[in-house]
Amino acid sequence: MRMREPKLLRSRVIPAVLLLAGVVSVVAGVVFLVGWPAALIVLGVICVAAAVQEVYF
Repeated sequence: MRMREPKLLRSRVIPAVLLLAGVVSVVAGVVFLVGWPAALIVLGVICVAAAVQEVYF
């Protein structure tokens, strides 16, 4: 079991980091284009979608 832990950890951490980077870049783009209220809405939608995907898929 211990041998498989690092691979499992890596397969969970890398997508999480990529997701975080994507969220940050999307939010930064929305902030520059539209403004804070829309950016917060977009961030909330992305976070909810990520959480749902994490739990159900």
